Amino acid sequence: MQKLIENCEFTFECPLQLKDLAITDTDSIRFCEKCNKRVILCNTGKELRKAIKNKDCVAVHLGVMTTIGVISQNIYKKID
Repeated sequence: MQKLIENCEFTFECPLQLKDLAITDTDSIRFCEKCNKRVILCNTGKELRKAIKNKDCVAVHLGVMTTIGVISQNIYKKID
């Protein structure tokens, strides 16, 4: 399995888990009631690039866990 994120850095890493976020009408979006922001569930490099460009909070699967946070726009080198 190829890594989704390589050489990326989270500018913010959320302490919450995916199960803590509210389900929305869109399968790929959750809502954080703690910070009142939507969280984009990114399963592909294309989805992740779009979320990074929009400065969205993201949820990405990293190995055995899902990490939620904001990825720095200046750090990532390769996605996909």
